[in-house]
Amino acid sequence: MIARPCTTHLRLAAALAHSAEGIDLELWMGGTDPLVVSRRRDRRVDLSPCELRRLVLGAATNGPAAVVAGWIRRLDALAVAGRGVAPSLGGVWRVDHDGVGSWVWATTLPGSKVALAVADAATGLLADGEADASVVECCGATVKVDDELGVSVVSIEEPCSEIRDQVGRLAQGLAARLRVEELLHEAERTIRNGSAGL
Repeated sequence: MIARPCTTHLRLAAALAHSAEGIDLELWMGGTDPLVVSRRRDRRVDLSPCELRRLVLGAATNGPAAVVAGWIRRLDALAVAGRGVAPSLGGVWRVDHDGVGSWVWATTLPGSKVALAVADAATGLLADGEADASVVECCGATVKVDDELGVSVVSIEEPCSEIRDQVGRLAQGLAARLRVEELLHEAERTIRNGSAGL
């Protein structure tokens, strides 16, 4: 659960819910029952992932939906939820949807750089002895880019349950290395824009 989420947290969460089957969100405001964001039909749902995405996009771009952006300031907490969804380390979630296990996370790294960054991160994990070559070879990463939100969702499917833990460690390692790339990209952008305060 993220307390006092900002627009970036909401962009990441909206992209996750919109791109990854099985992920629901709970948005907590003022101690009431949470607003539930879900595709599911077997629970109370307040917003679909598409509706949340539109609201967050409007707030992030100061578009017409920015009028309702006041709700972002009223958010107390944001939680990723869902049947078969379990948190892991580093913002990675394991999702068991329709009997298929996968590991998913979202990144603000520009979509044009994500696939190469994932490949470079996998190479680095192998070179550093932090990943098993057979696991890396049998797991492919899928990247869903949402250029409007400025977020990409990375998913690694488990080829079989016997290597669940190894796939989880691989996903955590890849996500951690992508976080470093995000920080470096943000620092470069800040310096390029002259906002470094040097």
